[in-house]
Amino acid sequence: MPITPLRAARTAIFGYDNFLSYPHEDAKDYAAALRRALVASDYRVFIDRAEAPAGARLRRVLGTALRSSSAFVLLDSPAAHDSRYVRIELRYARRFGIPIIPLALGGSLAATTGRGRAETIYVPEPYDALDDGEPSSEAVAAVVNAIALRRRNSIRRALVSAAVLAVAVVGLLAL
Repeated sequence: MPITPLRAARTAIFGYDNFLSYPHEDAKDYAAALRRALVASDYRVFIDRAEAPAGARLRRVLGTALRSSSAFVLLDSPAAHDSRYVRIELRYARRFGIPIIPLALGGSLAATTGRGRAETIYVPEPYDALDDGEPSSEAVAAVVNAIALRRRNSIRRALVSAAVLAVAVVGLLAL
């Protein structure tokens, strides 16, 4: 989906709903298909191939995009563990406190050995999803649900903050 001026303005103001991190060696097609599915559901998705301008300093672009992202979607494929940029992006996501949504693509180290962060819930994908280059509807739904939950929690926090502020103002005016 092309980047329209309206979509670009929304992203500039609100940032990205998620940042897709993947190794180009084996997950490029899967990542592009997942992005299409999420964009079709009206989510703002950063993926380097579509969002990073040619000639830009890649680490700066990645850092800026990650800081403005609500979630980090890790495509944990077999090549992810050897990918320099996946490691850099994951380190940034942890440093910035961005929630990580890992998709365990068939054959990945996490999917086959259970290695990974003990507190992390992986979204499993069938082994052939990576070869087919298409995310399952369950994987898309899991990412959408995780993002929707974050949005709802952000709205709740904003409403509670507004209510506390209103009570404080009323209390000050009553003095």
